[in-house]
Amino acid sequence: MKRLFVSVLALVSALAIAQFVAAPKQIADLNWMVGSWKGTTKMNVQGMEMSMASTMKVTQYGSFLKFDSSNMVEGVGNMSEFGFLSWDEKNKYMFVNYTDWATTPRVEKGDMKEGSLVLISDPWDLGEEMGGVFISRSTLSKMGDKQMKIVIDFKNGDAWEKAGEAIFTKE
Repeated sequence: MKRLFVSVLALVSALAIAQFVAAPKQIADLNWMVGSWKGTTKMNVQGMEMSMASTMKVTQYGSFLKFDSSNMVEGVGNMSEFGFLSWDEKNKYMFVNYTDWATTPRVEKGDMKEGSLVLISDPWDLGEEMGGVFISRSTLSKMGDKQMKIVIDFKNGDAWEKAGEAIFTKE
């Protein structure tokens, strides 16, 4: 009887924890992103044109989507990134991204606009050698079952300037 009680307690606990960490609907609606992706971003940053070949893996991680990417930036080198996308009533969508090119994470907040996820970063200091402080806007759009468009803009004064665009294909 004791063994049965412990087994039932363990099962109930596991189910309770699974319910506790379930993704909110807003994250679950983005599950189309889960999988492995490849793409090349054509970039123009501060007048420098370059391309960035990327692989990205998106996984469900409890109530978050986890993004892991490896990027080869033409003429510059490799950059690795990982981040977590969350959702809550106050911040809406929030993406916290870590890269080996910066000493601080990039924190972006946003919402869905016309079917696309639009995130705007807090000021993000990459250091003087990488161009200083940036504010970025990332727009992620589903383009079918196996394609996603990502547009990156940087704020320049009061205006947004397109810095890069890519079409990622799901493998």
